[in-house]
Amino acid sequence: DVPHLALLLAQTWGVLPVHHNYHLDEADYAWDDDWSQSFINEIEDIENSFCTHAKTPEIEDLISIDASTTRDIDDAFRIEKHGTGYRLSIVLARPETHWTFGSNLDKAVLHRATSLYLPEGTSHMMPERLGTGQYSLLQGEARPALVTDFFMAADGTLEKVTPRTAWVRVKANTTYEDADRAIQERTDESLMLAHDLATHLLERRLASGACVIRKPEPMVTLEGNGAQTLVNIELKTPSPRSELVISEFMILANSGLALWAKDNGVPLLHRTQDIALPPEAAGIFTEPAEILRSVKLLLPPTLETTPKRHAALGVAAYAPISSPLRRYTDFINMAQVSSFLASGEPRLDRDQLDQLITHLNMRIQAVGAVQRFRPRYWKLVYLAKRRREFQPAVLVDEAGPMATLAMPHLQVNVRAPRKMLGDKLYPGQRFQINFSRIDPLTNEIRLSEALEE
Repeated sequence: DVPHLALLLAQTWGVLPVHHNYHLDEADYAWDDDWSQSFINEIEDIENSFCTHAKTPEIEDLISIDASTTRDIDDAFRIEKHGTGYRLSIVLARPETHWTFGSNLDKAVLHRATSLYLPEGTSHMMPERLGTGQYSLLQGEARPALVTDFFMAADGTLEKVTPRTAWVRVKANTTYEDADRAIQERTDESLMLAHDLATHLLERRLASGACVIRKPEPMVTLEGNGAQTLVNIELKTPSPRSELVISEFMILANSGLALWAKDNGVPLLHRTQDIALPPEAAGIFTEPAEILRSVKLLLPPTLETTPKRHAALGVAAYAPISSPLRRYTDFINMAQVSSFLASGEPRLDRDQLDQLITHLNMRIQAVGAVQRFRPRYWKLVYLAKRRREFQPAVLVDEAGPMATLAMPHLQVNVRAPRKMLGDKLYPGQRFQINFSRIDPLTNEIRLSEALEE
């Protein structure tokens, strides 16, 4: 009757440390980069092929925008006026360039499915020698890439998509903070032009029914080890202008190439959400109650080979390809596009992709559970140390016998009996709450008090 009994015994006997990440065990996911040592010969063969086939870069006036800690840089861009509109070149890393599909290394990377970004650190999908080294779009280094020119009208309407493979060299790896400052202070014409286009792209998606959710992003950091681990949580300072540029450009890359692939008969793995949303689901939502109400109207997107609408994004088709260093779906789609550009034939036909989806979905679900639950575990560890301290909360759902309260500064929702909150309840109502019990391991949270502000 005791959940996680084996884990608790192992920790009691000193076999496993306190705060052991059992989610990794459940997903059979190897942390850090030690797993790649078993494939060192294959990795070295890929590195040798890279050096043997390296070419002089054709494009060098590119910039990337990422977090200051990012090492696996998937994308970069350049932009210029084109008549009354824009010509945007989005460059994506090509880690499959010298890859052997079906090899032991390929099977291991498929099993990992995606990179993990946790409070403990980052564990990359690719071997680090390849994913953060040889194929990452690091400034000043020649890299193989997929270069796609998107020709846009003045209002952001997509007019033409022309992908090709080429070797490139990124001029600068820029941070969100620096890029945001340059846009705000109007010191970089290229970034200002990029922000103008991104604004138009967002407007067009909203007009197509997109549901855009903007909420605080708590940054969980850890100090120390084992039972002495201290959890700190601070809200990330947003960089709204540069974040808008990258989010809209990546949505454009994934949706624009999906439409190009459809027109050219190239089967891809698509994220689809082909549902009808009511008009009130469209817009930009920032308040917790609005966010929950909008999310309830959505269904999770599915992975399939037929291009269909993605309702929440407001695009006609969406094939993830912009993060080939971090997600195996994008890695496969990159191989499909690159193979077609080189030979006129995709690497896999639709039936082969459909067969891959079953196993890939299982791995995405298993590894995705680590990404969802582990940060929450540490948030509950943080709260457990402060359970008697009052925390701000907002009522987001009062239907039924149990009401839902959101803590936006932690991005944690809790349930409470309606009678604990009072007689008159309404979404957006603000409370101060504390807790009688918090168990991070079992995900148990019990409210002690809820005082209306």
